[in-house]
Amino acid sequence: EARWPQALDVVYRALEKPEKNEPERPWLGVVRDFHQLKERKLSLRIVERLDKMGVEGTAALGEILYVEDIGYHDHVIGLLAKRKDRRAVPPLVFKLNRFAFEAMEQMPAHKALLEIGWYAVPELIDRLDDKAAGIWISWTLRKITGETMGTDKRKWHDWWKGASRQHPELFDDP
Repeated sequence: EARWPQALDVVYRALEKPEKNEPERPWLGVVRDFHQLKERKLSLRIVERLDKMGVEGTAALGEILYVEDIGYHDHVIGLLAKRKDRRAVPPLVFKLNRFAFEAMEQMPAHKALLEIGWYAVPELIDRLDDKAAGIWISWTLRKITGETMGTDKRKWHDWWKGASRQHPELFDDP
C-alpha cells in the first residue's frame, strides 16, 4: 500500500494522454508501467474503474490483453464481450493466436467476439490476413454472419459492401 501513490501517478499520467494522440495501441505503456508495481488488488480496482468508464475505457481495457503476465485476462475478456465497440476487437484477435496452441486461452476471446456480434464484423474482415489468427477469425465470422468464405479477405470485403447496409447501427460513433 505504501507504493499505491506511485501507482496512482501512473494512472494520472495515462489520463493526461488522450486516446487520439495514441492511435495505435493506446495506453499500452501506461498499463505496462502500472503492472511493474505488482499490486494485484490495485490492478483489479483499476480494471473495474476502466470498465465503469464505459466506452472511453474500452481501448485501455483491451491493452491489458497485450501484457502476458498482468493477469485478469479472462475477466477483461468478459468485460470487453459486453461492449458493442469495434475497438474491443484487436486485443481479442490478439488472444486468438493459433500458434499458441492454447484453446483454453483462445476460446474465451472467440466467445467474446461472438457476443460482440455484428459490431466485430468489419474489424474481423480487416484482420483476416493475420497469419496467427486468420483461421479463428474466419470461423468467428462464419458463426456471426452465417456466411462461409474462409479466409478470403477480398470475398469478405465484397460481401460486406452489400451486407453492411443492413446494419447502419454499426457505424454510429460509440
